[in-house]
Order: sequence, then C-alpha cells, then structure tokens
Amino acid sequence: MPNLTKDDAQRIATKLGNPPLDPNKQCLQLEVRQKGPHDIVSIRYRNVLVGRFGIQRGSNRNARHNYIPEQIHLTRQQGAEFASCEMSIDQYIDIILRDEEIQSRLPKDKG
Repeated sequence: MPNLTKDDAQRIATKLGNPPLDPNKQCLQLEVRQKGPHDIVSIRYRNVLVGRFGIQRGSNRNARHNYIPEQIHLTRQQGAEFASCEMSIDQYIDIILRDEEIQSRLPKDKG
C-alpha cells in the first residue's frame, strides 16, 4: 500500500480545487485555513461537507498523510491514484456521488 506524503497531500488539495471537465458536474468548494501546525482543507459539493483533512506545515516533506483518503471518502490506493493524476477530479466526484452518506445530504434537484 503506497504511503502518502506531504507533497501528495498538497497535490490532492490543489487538484480538489480544479473544475471538472464534465459541464454537468459542479465544482467542489474548497476552503483552506491555517490552524495550529496544520493547514485545514474542507471540501464541499453543492454546499454539503464531503470531507476535511489537515496538511502538516513542518519542513518534513516525507511526513505521512495516509489518513487523508479515508477523510475524503477514498481508499488509500484511490488517494494515491488521485495524487498521482491516475484519477481525475471528475472520477472523484463520481465516487462521492455514489457514497450514500453524501448522497442523502445533497439537496434534491427541482423539476
């Protein structure tokens, strides 16, 4: 199982801010704020909180961030694929839209 580093965590955070290619998908809403020794990244889709994770601000680039995938509804393997660009933002949105917990909190489309 691949380990995720601080660099992977930063790539994940950056990629979460990218717009999907599919015009039928909405952009994720990303908020990054500094709190203590971490940057806290919160992700929302259609105003529903999808996940939140911290990125350590220390100088250790190899610091493990293996907890991130679970906090954003991915397996560790999927997290590594997302960080390495094997998984697109569109594919990530598809995964969260299949998650029953998130799906149940999304506003119902009108009409």
